[in-house]
Amino acid sequence: MIEIPNKPSVALVLSTFGSVPYVHTHLELIERRSRQLKVLVHDDCSPDQDKLAALCEQYGATFVSNPTRLKWRAGDLSSFIVGLERAERAGIDLLVKFSRRFLPLVRWQEDFMNLAVKTQGHTYSNENQRWGFGFRTDCVGMHVKSWMGAGIERLKQKRDHYVQWPDQGLVEHDVHTAADAVHAELIAKGLQHKYEKGVYVPWPLTGTNSYLRRMDVLWHDTDSEFDYCRVARSLGLPYDEEEFKKLA
Repeated sequence: MIEIPNKPSVALVLSTFGSVPYVHTHLELIERRSRQLKVLVHDDCSPDQDKLAALCEQYGATFVSNPTRLKWRAGDLSSFIVGLERAERAGIDLLVKFSRRFLPLVRWQEDFMNLAVKTQGHTYSNENQRWGFGFRTDCVGMHVKSWMGAGIERLKQKRDHYVQWPDQGLVEHDVHTAADAVHAELIAKGLQHKYEKGVYVPWPLTGTNSYLRRMDVLWHDTDSEFDYCRVARSLGLPYDEEEFKKLA
């Protein structure tokens, strides 16, 4: 078994391309509900780098941007890679990755820590029954030490693939395959057991169908820009619906 301590440290990497209103809403919610959470905002070389960097400084988060635009697939995988590398250097036990439009409205950190301690899993995700995917990448949890071998190497290979062929592939499949590589490596070392879903622990926060509207999370498949704006305005943030619409 891998060893996740009773009080694991957790960090979050928020993957984005610009989208200041979405990122600001995330950071404000975290400030109010999860102040101890270490946050990294990973931007894919957008024109809004300065604004995002200023927001991160305001909220005590870390900001990093790709030196050049990698586009959606490679850019998304880059957020996993950079997040894992920085989490390892900081001695973080668990890394969570959210997409910018995956917005939890509840306190999720303690439940996630309890799930990790109970299951001792290397990866936390869920299926998406709407599209027939066996894995979701908008909300993923990872045991950092377990991923710093075959898993991160597989992610780097796929990122480099997308730099050359940006429109060929499916990121959900890529990260699922990387989780499978992590699992196989741990099994070979005698460190892991089988999970209900094969290579990951089901995480209720992620949900099993992106087209089922929920009360605890906003996601763009079911929630409109108005819904995101409503949450932002309830937090006192100065954005209107049009500012969210142009970023969707």
